Formats: sequence, C-alpha cells, structure tokens
Amino acid sequence: MKAQLCGGLLALASVPMAFAQQEATPRAAEKVTAAAPRTARSIDEVTIMLLIDVDSLGRPFNIMVEQTSGDLKLDRAAINAAKKWKFPPKKENGRNVPDRIRVPVGFKTGG
Repeated sequence: MKAQLCGGLLALASVPMAFAQQEATPRAAEKVTAAAPRTARSIDEVTIMLLIDVDSLGRPFNIMVEQTSGDLKLDRAAINAAKKWKFPPKKENGRNVPDRIRVPVGFKTGG
C-alpha cells in the first residue's frame, strides 16, 4: 500500500502558547513524501490535521496531531515526514520569528 503526502506536518510535544496560532496552508521549502505503513488500515483517502511550531529558521518542531486519521501508524508516518520539512520563516518587522501553523496532511492509498 503506497500513499502520497498531499501537504502538511505533525509531531508530538506541547507548544508554547506565546506563538500566534494561524490557520494556513504553508508552502514547505523542502518536502518529503511519506508512504503509508504496510500494516495501516486500507483506506482510499484520509486527512490528518497537524499543529506545527516552526522556529525562526523555518524548521518544524513540536508537531502535534490536532485531528487524527484514526490509524496511529498513518499519524506517525505523517509526523515523521513533517519532521523533515522546512518552511519559509514568518517575518515580523523584518526579522524571522517562530510561528505555529495548522497543516492538513492527506493520504491517498487507492484502498
């Protein structure tokens, strides 16, 4: 069973509330395609919503699953891919600053 990561990120940790929470479809500067684990349940399509903290250099950290796929292995595959992504950093007053983003991650497996 092969899957495509349609867009998004995730990880497991708490996020400092000082970051502004924004709903966005950020564009990753570097993207890694994830494959659904062979033991994942058979699905046609599923979306996982992630909350991701991005540091001032555009690196994701504290990736959390906000809305699960219902399959822990798919959630973990999305998290592992997201850990390898890099985003354009948020700018405030000409300086790079940390940010929190919400990103949907879609898997299509063909069931």
